[in-house]
Amino acid sequence: MDTLVSIRLGVGNAKSNVRLLSAISRFDGVPDELNVALKKDEYIPLGSSSALATIEAREHVLDNAPTSEGDAIPIKDFLKTSEGLSQSLINGVIHELMEEDLLNRTGKSVKGNAYGYWK
Repeated sequence: MDTLVSIRLGVGNAKSNVRLLSAISRFDGVPDELNVALKKDEYIPLGSSSALATIEAREHVLDNAPTSEGDAIPIKDFLKTSEGLSQSLINGVIHELMEEDLLNRTGKSVKGNAYGYWK
């Protein structure tokens, strides 16, 4: 046998259409794990479990960020509804989204005036 592949449900908070492929192979270039999602009768590669978590965190932040500065929310509000995404992952994603000009920040990060984020 050259390659052994197992398939199981996605790990953690993965969506119901996500599967985790795990492989052991004697060939170079076969990934140890790969998440795939079934969309329109075909499987789409999503990457490793850490890449999948980053994708989910980006979607979560962008879906929950308000659209006006007056409604800006602090990181703790993103965490309340994140369903298992870590604070460090949410922090990292927020900084990436700000660098990409997809998210804005307001406030001064002092008691009573925490940073708030909005699109």
